[in-house]
Amino acid sequence: MVANVATADGSFTHSVAYSPDGTLVAAGHGNGTVALVDSGSASSILAFQAHSAAVPIRGISFSPTSDLIATAADDALVRVFDVRSGTVVHSLVGHRAMAVCVAFAASGSHIVSGGGDGTAICWDWRQREAAHTFALNTEFCWDVCFSPDGRVVAAVTDNGALTILSIAKNGS
Repeated sequence: MVANVATADGSFTHSVAYSPDGTLVAAGHGNGTVALVDSGSASSILAFQAHSAAVPIRGISFSPTSDLIATAADDALVRVFDVRSGTVVHSLVGHRAMAVCVAFAASGSHIVSGGGDGTAICWDWRQREAAHTFALNTEFCWDVCFSPDGRVVAAVTDNGALTILSIAKNGS
């Protein structure tokens, strides 16, 4: 089974994520759009403009409840969207260069993003604020994830480092 998520302008697909409930696949494109596909039938469900045209979406992640998507893009923004409508719930501003990767904590209360500014930012996304900003002493943070308990973030950078970052003692 193959789902066609190609864009009319031929933009590359830069990122992909499965929803935790297994029902959806989201693809982030080079033209700033997100495509949602039913994982069982491969049929298109929704496509929406998540970031400005010509702003590639480098990272995409579903919330643990599968009702939200977070995107990281070249405009340095991390955005959270409602999966049913494609409506922006929040825009998070903090990276000084492109946002490259994004992940939700298992609790859904926090998001971590990495950027071309060499930082990893742990967001309290509902409050629209950075709970922690980590300078990684590098140019790019290529990927990030939370530990299962949400107390630790792992980040990989362009200098080959895997950095383990402790966030809050009470988890996230």
